[in-house]
Amino acid sequence: MDAELARLGLGEALARIGIGVFALDSLGRVVFSNPAGQRLVGDQLQLVRERLRIGSGAVRETIDEAVARTLRGDPRDLIDDPKPIFVHSTGVDRRLVVYLLPVAMRSSLTEQFLTHTRAIVLAIEQKLDEPADPAVVRDVLGLTLGEARIAALVGSGLPPKEAAERLGIAEETARTVLKRVFSKVGVSRQSEPVAVLAKLVLR
Repeated sequence: MDAELARLGLGEALARIGIGVFALDSLGRVVFSNPAGQRLVGDQLQLVRERLRIGSGAVRETIDEAVARTLRGDPRDLIDDPKPIFVHSTGVDRRLVVYLLPVAMRSSLTEQFLTHTRAIVLAIEQKLDEPADPAVVRDVLGLTLGEARIAALVGSGLPPKEAAERLGIAEETARTVLKRVFSKVGVSRQSEPVAVLAKLVLR
């Protein structure tokens, strides 16, 4: 009974968040998806025989391989920070950013029986005409979240002054943070982060 109540509470919480959540069992079947995830099913994210098919070509192969490795329970996947995988939609002005999160095996047979989920797929929809999600910029470029917020805005074409105004910080603070970003990603001019973000398909 307690497990069922916890499941219902988690399900309600996941229904309220705006990113797609898909829980996969040990065979890779979708055992749960939230409403945001169900809305994303279509062009580059499909449910085929209870399994997720994300992207096409090399991107699909990369994701399928990552899912299989995660379901096998590679201990390194539990330690490593998840890296985003970018999936372009065809014919529309959006892309998906996909994260694959392993779920640790439970120690007791009872817990394993009650918890079928072995991996969680997060799918975040991003519009191509909006600044990149700072969390994704952070994960891709190895920045702090504060640095990523500035990088995302400047990378989308905003001058540092406007980026600072939007974030409610001083322009000098924004420029200081940008210098740190430039140093971390190995660029020397403001125009280069725009190119770096474009190369990473964040715009």
